[in-house]
Amino acid sequence: TNSKRFSHCSVQGHHHSVMGVSYHEDESASRWNMSVGCLIDNTSPAFNYNKAHLLATPIMGIGLVLKGTPIPLRMELDNEGRWIGRVK
Repeated sequence: TNSKRFSHCSVQGHHHSVMGVSYHEDESASRWNMSVGCLIDNTSPAFNYNKAHLLATPIMGIGLVLKGTPIPLRMELDNEGRWIGRVK
């Protein structure tokens, strides 16, 4: 929505269950919007609402923009949901 509405590329974080890139074009430009997931500890009591509303499991991720190209990267997690220091 940001890239369509405001006519610029954008990066947005903290969508719990969304990660990826969408592209939009019109007569004047080609733009992209990148959602990069979130960085929450889903087991923390602060996120109990996530379980109560049966929302999807959060996607842990970060984003990189390299020479104008958006690159979403998933964080690799261990069996306990902790980051192991690598991205995909």
